[in-house]
Parts: sequence; C-alpha cells; structure tokens
Amino acid sequence: MAVPIVRGRPALPASPSASPTGTGRFQAVLIGVLFAFYAGARIRLAPPDDTAAAGSDPLNTAVTLVALLLGGWLVLRHLRVVPRLLLGAAPLLLMLLAMFASAAWSVAPENSIRRSVTMTSLMLFAVGAQAALGDQRLMRIALRAMLAAAALSVMEAVLRPAYGFDTGEYADAIRGLYGQKNSFGISLFSGVLALSFGALARGRLSAADYAVSGALLLCLVLSRSTTSLLLSIAVCGITPLVIALDSPGASRILAIIGLLLGVTAAGLLLLTVNTSDLLDLIGKDASLTGRTEIWEAIDEAIARRPLLGYGYSAFWIDGSNRVLRVWDHVAWEVISAHSGYREFLLHFGQMGMLLLAAVVGLTFCLILRAIWYGRWRLGAWMLMFLGTLAVLNNSESVLFDVGLMTIYWMVGALSLAAVRPGRSGTPIHRG
Repeated sequence: MAVPIVRGRPALPASPSASPTGTGRFQAVLIGVLFAFYAGARIRLAPPDDTAAAGSDPLNTAVTLVALLLGGWLVLRHLRVVPRLLLGAAPLLLMLLAMFASAAWSVAPENSIRRSVTMTSLMLFAVGAQAALGDQRLMRIALRAMLAAAALSVMEAVLRPAYGFDTGEYADAIRGLYGQKNSFGISLFSGVLALSFGALARGRLSAADYAVSGALLLCLVLSRSTTSLLLSIAVCGITPLVIALDSPGASRILAIIGLLLGVTAAGLLLLTVNTSDLLDLIGKDASLTGRTEIWEAIDEAIARRPLLGYGYSAFWIDGSNRVLRVWDHVAWEVISAHSGYREFLLHFGQMGMLLLAAVVGLTFCLILRAIWYGRWRLGAWMLMFLGTLAVLNNSESVLFDVGLMTIYWMVGALSLAAVRPGRSGTPIHRG
C-alpha cells in the first residue's frame, strides 16, 4: 500500500533495506559502542571500584566529546528533518535547561555544569542518530549492542571471575562488563525494551524475537537482578497482547481479556498481599538489600535543602560532609540514593518534582496525539516504557541520568512527535 506524503514536509528516514555503505557500517558500530557505554559497559584492566564517588573521569570526558561531535555532525547532515523532531525534544530540553540553571544554587556548580554538558552531548547524539537512521534501525542497533555486551559479560565471568562476578552477598551474580549486577540487569532490561519496540513497529513477533528474549531473560537470571527480571517478564507478556489487539475476532478479544486480567491480578496482589510476604516471594528482604537504611539518610539530606535541592549531580562529591553523614548512617560507602525519585529530590528539590510532572505530562500529550493519528502501538510502547521506568526508579537511580534510559525516553518522544497524518489517515513517519 502506498504511503501518502504531505508536500513540503520531509519524511524521516526509513530503515533502509539495502546494504549500508562502509561509512554507514562504521557509523552504526560507533552508535552501538556509545549505546553500550551509556548502558554502563566497560572493559576493565582492574576490578571496578564500587566506592568511587562523583568526579571528573577522563573516559567520560572523551566519550562526551565523541557524542557531541557525532551528534552535531549527524544533525548538520540531516538538518531538514530535525525541525520535525523538536516537538518531541521539548520535554527533555526543558529538563536540560533546569540542569544548567541548577548551577546557580548548586553546592558544587562546576560539577553541575560539567554533568549538564554531558547530558547535552547525550541528547544531541540521540537527536542526530534518530534523524539519520530512524527509530526502528536505531533501536535495532541498541538491541544488538546490549546483546553483544551481554555475551561479553558472560565471557568475562567465565574467563575472569574476579572481574565478571559481583562481590559480597551477590558474589554468585554475574555483573560482567558492568560495575555491579544491577547495572548489568538494567542493560539487559533495556535490550528487552528495544526488542519490544521492534516487534510493535512490525506488528508481529518472529521466532528470532522469542530466541532473543529467552537469551536476555536467562542472562537476567544469572545477574540476579530481580527488579529488571520482573519488568522484563512484564514487557515480554504485554508486547504480544498489544500486537494481538490489532488482530480481528477472537485474538483481539483474548488480548483484551488478558490485559484486563493482568491489571486486575497485579492490583489485587498489591492490595491484599502483605509487603513482607511479597518481598519474600521475589527473594528480597524487608530492607530491600539495605536500601531502607540508605533512604533514611537520604531523606534527612533532602530535608536540609527541600525546595531546590543541592543542584544537578552535586550531592555525591567524595569527601563532602553531606556524603560522609550518609556513609556514617549506613556504615558503608554508598554512592547513590538507590531511588530515582530521591536522587531527583537531591538534584532539584520539591520544585524539581513539579518540573518532572510537567515533563511527564508533555510526554503523555505526545502519546495521546500519536494515538489520535493512528500510531497507537508506538503510544503503547511509550506508556509501557514510562510505567516500567516508574517502577524501576523505586529501587534504582536511573531517572534522567546520563544513561540509556534517558536516550530511550528521547527516542520514544522524538518518534511520537514525528507522527503526521496522511491524506487517508496513514502516518507519514516510517522509521
């Protein structure tokens, strides 16, 4: 079926079927390497230092420069389609503005500015890569990068156990190329999200999709990252139901029943099961592996600067009195809040939570707009992403960090904004 195109509006690039050129392959490999880096993968010459607090890292500086140059070059090469993406970038650009502005009240303004520049490079990279490749090909590269990093992580555990396995209570959990097993789990979960994006874009599941999801879930079991495993299982279960909603007759009815039963069962589980029993069911202790003690100390720190916080990425500075107070409380050298929401309050305070609500609200507007124009599977993926991200940030600090989840938010929002209705209601966007 022909895809109608409105004159005067350049379409975003579709995923090309022809073999890419040498330059295209190098570009894709470089983008994949950056994806893996933003997910936290590192090839280490020494065991990771789990107590390294925030500060300048020469490798991060080099990658920031590469991302800035690559993103800027891709934006300039595909400048005609960039205006189509700006609507989607608006919510996250609003957050970026707040990051730079926080230097005015930050307790470590140089660190806030440096980290804001790093976030700028990430967002420019995401916009340029999507303008050049389109969302489907970009997410395929992300999936391949996560699969490659997972394979190398398993090899790391086999060949160099001192590097590839976590330490302490989780000494039998694989962390591979990542600093700890939960970072490995989040990377694997991001691979499941990329796989779901591709399947929903195609409107069908292939045998390869089942094989890849099985491999990712197996690695998640080996990583012992419970939250990421449960969220990945949820994504793997919801994705075929969303696809089935496009099918006629009994398949659609069964999909609706399945979604309703799933939501009802989850609600009843949360309302009727005792919290401690639920934690035992998923293999967690009542302290959430020491997180509740961390949260007590973090809540005290938040209460000292409740309105605007400490500034973006300014709290966790090695040797500062505020960090030493947290360490004294928990009796070990923790370097994050292990809660995206508490981390966000440390960055921006209560005013920041209002900003976060505005950013989420703008994203929901983009979702409703895309559904109105007929791209409801894309809208469903973004809803699924936001829902799982909300759960993930209860125990991990990945809310607007310089990482892959922020890139995914960018990719989803840019894709939603690029949707346009054709003359017969078919969206122009084909990437």
